Amino acid sequence: MTRLICASLTLFLLTLTIDSRSTFGQSNWKKAFGNPVLDAGAAGSWDEWGVLALGVYYDGAIYHMWYTSFSATEENIIGYASSPNASTWTKSPANPIMLPSAPGSWDEAGPGSPSVQFVDNKYEMWYDSRNAADITGIGYASSSDVSSWERYENNPVLRQGEDGEWDSEGIMTPMVLFENGVYHMWYSGWDGTNTRIGKATSTDGLNWTKFAGNPVLDLGPAGSWDAAYVLSPAVLIDGDVHRMWYEGSAAENPNSPFPDGGAIGYAESSDGGLTWTKHDANPVLEPGEAGSWDDHTVFPEVLRVGSNFQMWYSGQNEASSTWRIGYAIDNTKTSTEEFEPPTLSDVVFLEPNHPNPFNSVTKIAYRLADEGIVQLSVYNRLGVKVRDLVYEWQPAGSFQAEWNGRDDSNREVGAGLYQCRLTLGTRTQVHSMILLR
Repeated sequence: MTRLICASLTLFLLTLTIDSRSTFGQSNWKKAFGNPVLDAGAAGSWDEWGVLALGVYYDGAIYHMWYTSFSATEENIIGYASSPNASTWTKSPANPIMLPSAPGSWDEAGPGSPSVQFVDNKYEMWYDSRNAADITGIGYASSSDVSSWERYENNPVLRQGEDGEWDSEGIMTPMVLFENGVYHMWYSGWDGTNTRIGKATSTDGLNWTKFAGNPVLDLGPAGSWDAAYVLSPAVLIDGDVHRMWYEGSAAENPNSPFPDGGAIGYAESSDGGLTWTKHDANPVLEPGEAGSWDDHTVFPEVLRVGSNFQMWYSGQNEASSTWRIGYAIDNTKTSTEEFEPPTLSDVVFLEPNHPNPFNSVTKIAYRLADEGIVQLSVYNRLGVKVRDLVYEWQPAGSFQAEWNGRDDSNREVGAGLYQCRLTLGTRTQVHSMILLR
């Protein structure tokens, strides 16, 4: 089933505000400057139709992404990309790494929506697919090297429900976590009318038991933003709290389990991911402006690295129907533990820009004593931000950025006094710069 999932994303935050004691990493997201971070392939390439429906794993040094594309005949295909910093991605020369199975197979329509875990020194993937009769299932594959995958001989490991059940017409978009010897899967199910989210568990990743109380996340009330569909769960276990980001929509899409437009919502669970409470301010991520690359649809994948939540989202342009992948960062302190900020000198050091004054390009060096979400921005003398130079998660170390005297719309700004502000967590340093024309 081609994963034409719909969601939408517009993040309206203009300034960075960080509450050092917030316990939430759910509702204050900002798109990264320079999105999308993974684009569709060139004309004639295997992924020219778009990139979407992804799973991300961080091994402590490298971010690994497995993503879906599809052929001209709408068969799903999976590719792989890697990144040192969550926002700059390199596609593998070995792509595509998983293709549709032979005609007559349960997954002859191709693998999609990969979810990956690293357990017992191997990568494990769960993916959705269907056969020619539109009978869907969740399959399993394993790999020792991120790109050479072996499908399980007894796939699918999870099947759609029987007639009359909540997932009788299709299951898709698996999200799997391994915790304390148990595999937990959240997945989308369709009964021919409604798409909702259920849960299953397994001790080996192969033999699954569906929760008797499914679905665990239902539609919103009539008239709400997610009254038509909830699907595509992205779940994290954060201490005693389970956090879910999901796609929701109020727009009907007859005869399809996927919505026509939508947004990203957030919910929490305190009983192991069975009972969920939706966030009062949903949706937390909405569509881009008309004409933008993500003006029609988005759906999430979220990781926690250290105390920071990071989101990658699939976005679709309505006019071209092309899918791309963007990156968003959480603007709040995201740890469930109390945060005691260190002194300023222990956190960041912003060096004077050079040259200063300047009339074309100036270089700005800075050092970080700790990892985190970094914002390096330029403000005019009225305190209005004119340019984000850096807005991403960065590790500790030394960095350098450049400013060319232009704003976020690539327009030249006037001569005068500007401020360069470096922010990490709750700490900010400022230096003045003089632009000559």
